[in-house]
Amino acid sequence: MTRQQVVVVGAGPAGSSAAYHLARQGLRVILVDKVEFPREKACGDGITRRAYRQLERTGLDGKLRQIGTHAAMGLRICAPNGQSATLEPSAASAQPFARMVRRRDLDAALLDSAVSAGAQFMEKTRAVAMSTTEVGAQVHVISEDRQASLDCRLVIAADGSGGSFSRGTGLQRGKLLSIAARAYVSCEDQHEHLSDMLYESDVLPGYAWVFPLGEGICNVGIGIPASQAKRVNVIERLHALLANSTHIRDRLLNLRLLEPPRGGALYAGFRPGRTYGERLLAAGDAAGLVNPLTGSGISRALISGELAARQAEQAFASGRFDARALAAYGEVLRRRFGERHLRSRLLQLLFRSSRTVDRLVTLLNRDRSTMASASNFMSGGTDYVSLLSAGSVARLLLSPYNTRVVPGTGSAKRDQAAP
Repeated sequence: MTRQQVVVVGAGPAGSSAAYHLARQGLRVILVDKVEFPREKACGDGITRRAYRQLERTGLDGKLRQIGTHAAMGLRICAPNGQSATLEPSAASAQPFARMVRRRDLDAALLDSAVSAGAQFMEKTRAVAMSTTEVGAQVHVISEDRQASLDCRLVIAADGSGGSFSRGTGLQRGKLLSIAARAYVSCEDQHEHLSDMLYESDVLPGYAWVFPLGEGICNVGIGIPASQAKRVNVIERLHALLANSTHIRDRLLNLRLLEPPRGGALYAGFRPGRTYGERLLAAGDAAGLVNPLTGSGISRALISGELAARQAEQAFASGRFDARALAAYGEVLRRRFGERHLRSRLLQLLFRSSRTVDRLVTLLNRDRSTMASASNFMSGGTDYVSLLSAGSVARLLLSPYNTRVVPGTGSAKRDQAAP
């Protein structure tokens, strides 16, 4: 057995990030994924400022310039009543609100960065189980109908929140958060410098989105909460959005689908104590790090991949790979993401109400402090979700709000102004 070998399962952002940092430490890394790369992925394709900084730490700065990203200078929040507020970077920031790049291209670049750093990649290889011995671990894989076992000292599970491998290890048992679908469309985009989040009454706390990729291409999608998953077909709901949304028709002229929509499930349920085990760490969505409010996870995946690599380095230095020693990793994740995850979860619960979202948009337009906090949070400029301070929640719940009738895709909109 190679004494300093790590097997990483899953070549998404978390897995490739972990493999890159492990290889840079001089460890031997085998990165496995069940599909062939490059591959498509259902995603909004947005990269926050925090995620972009982490990509630079993963050797991707130059590669991203080669791929090309589209800068979104603001995020428009559209309430169920038709009102909207636009979040923008502070005047002192030289960075755009977010950058857009297709996940197919982003994940391929991350994988290439990991391989260039020294990781060995095995594609079309499904990891089905792992076992441990006194001196190491084995990851049991199937590749082209051939079974094999990969010897290692440590395993990092990064195969997503719904991944069969990570679930089989007994780590996270995430609760279904939502079902989402996205489509690529060609269009004449009237606001290609803005991203849109559209809160429709019938899918709260889910939302729809329009994310511009530049050159007349947009990513349009919708997320439906788990409570509706059995009675609403997310692909059909997306088609209805594209056909009936006044907002989308006004923004995206001559809209045309480029390919059939693609959907997927999102799970949430971050529990730090379920992110490690005997010779095992979990990163990214497999660690339950999906943002409950937005469904995003790229920045958390990249960060947790690097943190898992750091924990691996400490394990090799100490020679300890037992669960008790690896518990330090769960504590690091708790300190880094625990409060933010909880606050995002509470915001998600508030966003179940159309009136609350309507009030939020009114408040954003009236209160500079709340607008600044929301901009920092949604752009990834800060880890602290000050939107849930006592003062902000009081203003949100007690502030007046405006309502008006707007043609839309779902339920009727109110026609009166609240006092």
